[in-house]
Amino acid sequence: MPNATPNDVSKENQQHRKTLEEKVNALSSLIEVGIIINSTVQLNEVMKLVMEKALGVMNAEASAVFLINAEKHVFEIPVALGDASAKFKTIEIPMDVGIAGAIAKSGEAEIIPDAYKDSRFNAKVDKETGFVTRSILAAPLKVRDKLIGVAEVINRNDGNAFDEDDLNLFSAFCRQVAMAIENARVHQLELDKQRIEQQLEAAKHIQQSFMPESLPKSADRQ
Repeated sequence: MPNATPNDVSKENQQHRKTLEEKVNALSSLIEVGIIINSTVQLNEVMKLVMEKALGVMNAEASAVFLINAEKHVFEIPVALGDASAKFKTIEIPMDVGIAGAIAKSGEAEIIPDAYKDSRFNAKVDKETGFVTRSILAAPLKVRDKLIGVAEVINRNDGNAFDEDDLNLFSAFCRQVAMAIENARVHQLELDKQRIEQQLEAAKHIQQSFMPESLPKSADRQ
């Protein structure tokens, strides 16, 4: 830095140190997310824990997971964190509406620096929840290239828009979220299979209990 004063150098070193600390914290959070995924199979619990980590690392006000309900062609919101989160969970959003719908269609993560200047933004959700959306970081949730939903973090606490570093980091979180969802669903399918097998076995025993141990001999054979 030409003609830099000692104070300038000190400020630059502090900024480098802050950036390095942020990267270390982000990496630590991703490692913690991996541990959470491998130790928890309850779907809503693991999604909530992962999105809490994302919320902290992104320094954001709110976050939400939009899962696709293919039968109803809507997004359901099983996990929402931050202000008005309880109201978020009661809303179903058509899959072709809003930023989540746009991300689902494109399959690409995106930064929305000013939500109300984006024609795709669905302001109806803000009206229903009382929340005020400024900026959004949104990414698809994919399992083996199959879209299962969209995740968003909303409004940086410092008032700034999200940047490319945020986008890359959040995309990494979303890959973990998608993996967690898949693991939980596979686990639930296995539990359902075991439950059905147990019910069939119980039904078999009940049926056998009503059957005589041996058939009576007919009069013609006596």
